[in-house]
Formats: sequence, C-alpha cells, structure tokens
Amino acid sequence: MPMQAGTLADEAIALARDRGTIVALEADDGSRDTELLADPEYAGSMLSTLLENARLRAANAGATLRIRRTGGFVEFEVGDHGGAVEADEQAVAFDRFSPLRPRTGLTTGLELYKVRRLAELQRGRVWVADGPGGETRFGFSLPLAHHAGG
Repeated sequence: MPMQAGTLADEAIALARDRGTIVALEADDGSRDTELLADPEYAGSMLSTLLENARLRAANAGATLRIRRTGGFVEFEVGDHGGAVEADEQAVAFDRFSPLRPRTGLTTGLELYKVRRLAELQRGRVWVADGPGGETRFGFSLPLAHHAGG
C-alpha cells in the first residue's frame, strides 16, 4: 500500500527519540513526499530496527537518517559512528545469526536478517557500507509506488 517516505521517517525517528537516540535527518529535495509501495508495519519495523542498531552500535552517540530517491526506489540509510565494519562482516551483516553484533546491548543476531527479509518481500534490497569520517551506514530500499508494476 502506498505511503510517504517522510511519514515513515517521522514515525521511526519519534520512536527512536523516545528510546533516547539522537537522530538527524537528511533528505534529498522532494524525497520526503515520495510515495513508496510498502507495508507500513513492515517498513516501520525495518527503519526502527536500523535506528536501534545504530543506538546499540554507537553507545547512544546518535545516528543520521538519510532519505533519497534513486531510480525506481527510495533509499533509507542510517549512519552511526559505532566503529568500522570489516568487508568480510559487511558481506554477512544481514545473514541469519550474523556474527556482526552491536558494541553494547544483547541481540539475537536476527534483527538485521529480519530487515533483509522484509526488504526482499517488498522488492527492495539491503546494504552496509563505509561512509566518510568513520561512519558506517546500514540501509534498505523500497520501490516507488508508481513503479510498482515495472
């Protein structure tokens, strides 16, 4: 069902802030108003999981949520300064029982796997990459509503 990228971001940021996470938002022009084809519950869970992952990895030092429209997709990317993720860890970060664990807090090893599966169910994808200044970025994409048939 169609939903606005900005609404999804606002709801996830509010929840993260209730948990004590400082979140900065960066959005390309018009990306907040972009309609995406996603299950609101799934998409909200995915974004909340990445924000919680950032909180745990960076010991609550804050996160940056970036939204951008690219091709037929909207990308959501959460950056944190919880330390580098080595290339071999990046390759398996979204696997079931991933060896990649936050620096603080307990996890099941299924959180990022759940994000991957929910993205795949909605014709999206996931990634983890190094960003500038030692930032690590975890992200996912979801299809635009008007590209749903193609």
